[in-house]
Amino acid sequence: MRLEHAVLAENGVTYEVALKRSRKGYAVWVPELPGANSQGATVAEAVENIRDAIREVLAVRRELGWD
Repeated sequence: MRLEHAVLAENGVTYEVALKRSRKGYAVWVPELPGANSQGATVAEAVENIRDAIREVLAVRRELGWD
């Protein structure tokens, strides 16, 4: 299995994103941001879904006072 990397910018912060082909499409996660995981049928869908996951993880971290 081949692991690919991309870089996404969200709210002025750059995150490295790992993508891995799976039987149902693509798994995607942000190694430096625990909990930011998602998937999608296509690369584009996986990237859009990880953007949402990043936003959600950051919102929870702010709520908990971790950032």
